[in-house]
Amino acid sequence: MVNSFENSADVATNALVPLGNVATSITSRATDGLQALQVVFPASGQGTYPGLKVMMRGFNNYGSTGGLAFDVINPTSVPVPLAVSLVDINGNIQSHDIVVEAGVTATYRLGSELSVDPVKTYGMTAVPNPYRTMRTIPTFINGQFDPTNVSRLQIFQRGPTVSSTIILDNVRFLAAYDLTALMTGMDDNFGQYAKETWTGKINSVQDLINARIAEFGTSANVNVKGGGVNKNGIVGNTRYDSYGGWLVGPHFQAKGYYYTTKTNGRWWMVSPTGYLFFSMGVDAVAPSAQTFVTGREYLFANIPPNSGDTAQFYSYVSNVFDGPFTQGWAFDFYKYNLYRKFGPNYADTFLPNAVKRLKSWGLNTVGAFSNNWAGSGLMPYVAFVDTNYGNHARVSTGNDYWGPLPDPYDPLFYSDCVTRFNQLGAQTNSDSYCIGWMVDNELSWTGQGNLARWGIAVGTLNLDSVSSPAKRALMAQLQAKYNSISALNSAWNTSFGSWASLASPYNFGGIPTTAMQSDMSTFCLNFARQYFSVVKTAIHVVDANHMYLGCKFGYNVYTPEVLQACGEQCDVVSSNWGATLGNDIAPFQAIDRPLILGEFQFGAIDRGFFNGGYSPCLTQADRAQQYSTLMTAAFTNPVVVGVNYYKYVDDVVSGQPWDGEALGIGMVSVADQPYPEMVNADKKLTTMAYGWRYSTP
Repeated sequence: MVNSFENSADVATNALVPLGNVATSITSRATDGLQALQVVFPASGQGTYPGLKVMMRGFNNYGSTGGLAFDVINPTSVPVPLAVSLVDINGNIQSHDIVVEAGVTATYRLGSELSVDPVKTYGMTAVPNPYRTMRTIPTFINGQFDPTNVSRLQIFQRGPTVSSTIILDNVRFLAAYDLTALMTGMDDNFGQYAKETWTGKINSVQDLINARIAEFGTSANVNVKGGGVNKNGIVGNTRYDSYGGWLVGPHFQAKGYYYTTKTNGRWWMVSPTGYLFFSMGVDAVAPSAQTFVTGREYLFANIPPNSGDTAQFYSYVSNVFDGPFTQGWAFDFYKYNLYRKFGPNYADTFLPNAVKRLKSWGLNTVGAFSNNWAGSGLMPYVAFVDTNYGNHARVSTGNDYWGPLPDPYDPLFYSDCVTRFNQLGAQTNSDSYCIGWMVDNELSWTGQGNLARWGIAVGTLNLDSVSSPAKRALMAQLQAKYNSISALNSAWNTSFGSWASLASPYNFGGIPTTAMQSDMSTFCLNFARQYFSVVKTAIHVVDANHMYLGCKFGYNVYTPEVLQACGEQCDVVSSNWGATLGNDIAPFQAIDRPLILGEFQFGAIDRGFFNGGYSPCLTQADRAQQYSTLMTAAFTNPVVVGVNYYKYVDDVVSGQPWDGEALGIGMVSVADQPYPEMVNADKKLTTMAYGWRYSTP
């Protein structure tokens, strides 16, 4: 036991260290023993991190255990966000953020198997563990984390703007287990976890065929082209037009394509025929769920051979972003399952069957990362493309998870965008079912540490103006403001000998003066304006008819300057999201621009997965409830005009090839089984969405 808060020694300064103005007190509402610790986080605002440290007072070899667990009670009626870090004696961390739902009592687990990067080690974000009733927290490793010598558990909040309360108890190490034994043969012949059973699990090819007949009848290829949407998926519903527009509501100008309007204090999209439209959709509606095989053959209990009829489901992958191998063979379990379920023409049946499902659930949009929907005339869809193409210059913010930012001042960036966008534009330009374009995903707009807000400027300073158009733009801005290098030195508290010395790479790592902060903010704003302007212009060169739906910000990965620029240039702002709207919506409401939640996800661990991802849930029922809570909040929020859930198909339990993501977050399983809890939630929510949104004051 690390700490169960049962006596005075458990709350002494060597056992418990408050951070910030957090208030702690003993409560009898315990999950273990007689006492627990109540923690009240203050509304201390941006830049603060109130919380507490639970110190290791003896045994601290976390790596030799089955992980560290702790119980959390949320005694309030609102969700509570928490950041959780396990810190070694050198300050390196294993960490992640969680959200504890209102009224919930849950056990969270930091897995020692994750103290080495599970993607780099095993090729998957989560690996099997015997502690299936606990919420295993997916973690990031900072530095050379030493699991054999940990010093403390930290639980804190990031810049809270409202006060919140939790009860913490029973912080303990767990018994070790044999990971290799659990991983050997973990994938069955359908890409599911082989070592557990659950309701709805596919155990035979006949199960697949029976599921097909039960859902689609003897013929799986259903004609659903065009038509409105209702809760039964019936084409021609009189409540909706063929583009999902709400016929019950007011009529606006019919422009032939989607656009936005604000009415009764709320933003909406408008369908091509002039009716209010709220996008409710799913991302990645595509017939694929691959996993990496090469070097990991021991994971698979019965994988088919890379020859004969099943060779078509193998592909050679060389674009591995993160994992133990840079290239090798991957197997597509979802396609293999569709082949066995629908026959050799499974690819032809996928789109119409997916449309039938989505419409029957009440959904009206195919979101980003979905292939082959342009020009199909089947359903409204979001066009997606990225700018990671060509030879234009880049700018590192120091936080380049997917890669550095494009340099929008480089003329090559514009020409690369036009080249990149041409093929998609030819498909979307005259397609009324296209809602608009999302360009890029989770760009690294922020830096690290106390300079995070100005990561663009800090990264640009570290470039050479000879090769960096962005650096030349920054130099021009500074020279226009300061009439001499000495004036800049005085304002920035620097000692450049000349403008030429500033033009060379400058690695700034100190505390910026007020003037430097202002100058960096100005540059970040101008940089972002240039990026959004170039992308918008390039879109309209190849497609003059559709909206620019923003850049799909990573969750909270933006700055005030970047968000301002996005709102100025884009028809709709898009951002990936967490478990609740919460206070994260406030900056978007402040700029008063329409917003699409481009991704959000909930994952459960009761049907063969090992953690719930960014918004973990214990059960499918819990997952559906959290999903419903977020959807309901979005329907009534004045700036949200769309919600696109990520994603259509689960990952394979052994992880996808390019980044190891191994999450049960889909609307359907890898064996093509819809999750009834999520489907029923959608059917209930979507029948009420328009009425809620239009009538809520």
